[in-house]
Amino acid sequence: MAVKCISMFSGGLDSTLAIALLKSLDVQVEAVNYRIGFTSAEQNLEIRKRSSKKMQGENFDPIKVVRNMGIRVHCIDVCQKFLQVISNPKFGYGKNINPCIDCKIFMLKQAKKLMEEWGFDFIATGEVLGQRPMSQRRDTLDLIERESGLRGKLLRPLSAAKMRPTIAEQEGLIDRNKLLGISGRGRKEQIELARQFDITQYQSPAGGCYLTDETYARRMKDLLAHLQGEPLTRKEIFLLAVGRHFRLKKNLKIIVGRDQEENSFLEQYIRDYPSCQLDNIPGPMIIIQGLTDENDKNKIASICLRYSKMKENIEKVKAIWLQADKTYIIEQLEHIPQDYLEQIRI
Repeated sequence: MAVKCISMFSGGLDSTLAIALLKSLDVQVEAVNYRIGFTSAEQNLEIRKRSSKKMQGENFDPIKVVRNMGIRVHCIDVCQKFLQVISNPKFGYGKNINPCIDCKIFMLKQAKKLMEEWGFDFIATGEVLGQRPMSQRRDTLDLIERESGLRGKLLRPLSAAKMRPTIAEQEGLIDRNKLLGISGRGRKEQIELARQFDITQYQSPAGGCYLTDETYARRMKDLLAHLQGEPLTRKEIFLLAVGRHFRLKKNLKIIVGRDQEENSFLEQYIRDYPSCQLDNIPGPMIIIQGLTDENDKNKIASICLRYSKMKENIEKVKAIWLQADKTYIIEQLEHIPQDYLEQIRI
């Protein structure tokens, strides 16, 4: 009877290599790509869907690379469930707001359900011992295996020779002698392995998760601090990646488009939030999140002017405020000093 496994597939080189290695050992592999909403690929895809903006590397499809190996790939959206992990991770955050340990445990628990439902033998990942300081140390790899309920059922084929044998290895389902012992942060061994498997296209390891990005993490921390008991939503996390963000008050934040592509993206949200633009003058689209009074509206319209191409005759400028399908005209625009903007910038 064929040995069957679920292989976790992030889209990166390591998970691709793990799949190729297992396939070479005659393991029946099915890959699972969990969409949590925070990877660079997912954020870029959302922006492309909602605007005409071209994103770097968008023509490369890592899923196609694996499918070309004859591997079935299941793409599963777990973003809404994962948002609960972001808000309160059991094992804390990394340098920014990345709950890497909790994230891996969360996804492996999802995969464990599939493994049991499909009657597969084990789960594999592309993790490499010592490659990432938070989640790929030996102690944290053991912790992740234990917390996910996969003791003995979680194989890391790229580093297996340096780790405790899994049940599949002990029972002879997998030849341990053909598994690898890669460790550390270098990439030479993986690149050579890719050459051997004729894998010529793969993502740069510099990509990854937006939660490790300092600017995005700062905005996420601000959002979590001001939710006021409301749940985090998918819509909000994609907006964090676009535009300039300013918090005018505890319950008032704005997002200012930086170019036409971002304006086009933000325009897709005007049914969800109030918006502000200048009348017949090139400038940003502003999305407003929170409660406003008349003074706030005038200030936001003036910020819109501050980032427009209009530098003189500001007394002639009008702004259009759109809210709940009603349009209002704001005429009392003023000069907004740069130091104020720096004070409220997130």
